[in-house]
Amino acid sequence: MSSYTFTINGLQITANFNEKDVDRYFLPILKTFEKLQKDLNRRIIVYLSAPPGSGKSTFVYFLENLAKQNNIDLQSIGIDGFHFYQEYLDTHYLNDSEILLSSIKGNPNTFDVHKLKEKIIKLQKENIYWPIYSRTLHNPIEDQIYVSRNIVLIEGNYLLYNKDQWKDLIKYCDLSIYINIDSDVLKERLINRKIMGGSTTTEAIEHYEKTDKVNIDLVSNNHYKADIEIVFDENNNVKSFII
Repeated sequence: MSSYTFTINGLQITANFNEKDVDRYFLPILKTFEKLQKDLNRRIIVYLSAPPGSGKSTFVYFLENLAKQNNIDLQSIGIDGFHFYQEYLDTHYLNDSEILLSSIKGNPNTFDVHKLKEKIIKLQKENIYWPIYSRTLHNPIEDQIYVSRNIVLIEGNYLLYNKDQWKDLIKYCDLSIYINIDSDVLKERLINRKIMGGSTTTEAIEHYEKTDKVNIDLVSNNHYKADIEIVFDENNNVKSFII
């Protein structure tokens, strides 16, 4: 195993990946992106979708770093900057229920999908600025990342979600990847993440049952079949690779 260190949302993250997996799977994935971009002779957009807790953000940062090492023109971005602003979430409810959107932040209904769709369409044709999400302000910050590469890798839980407004996004990607991992591993990771963030064990478990588990089920049970599916074990080893 080799360790790779990244800074994500201001936090230093260390991820371990098997060198054999890098050579056998990850570098060939990047070469596939590169070939498709050259064949189409235009910018390509790749979606990477996965349930919460799967390590998708870390994996995407790793792929971006690996691309730089191999002179592949790739840039990665995420969809968290398309959350509705907190003021909206604090004053709107889920459909016709009494559930306040701010209480289920991270659910598909807490994102401005129309805005995301418009940005992706624009990105197909020109360089644009992209928003990020501030975990300090608990709000999006507009126009923070200038997207200019020929291969754009977008990561997000619901990019392949086949319900509601999300289902139309599939039309705007050239290649899709889905990461799969055992639900028990996701549960352990998400509970531990909340505890590390200052929650008690009871609070962390309650949050998992109320929010994280619901979102995991939504993503896992309602997604389009991806062009590439990667199944990881709890140690980030590739268990299977499906094209």
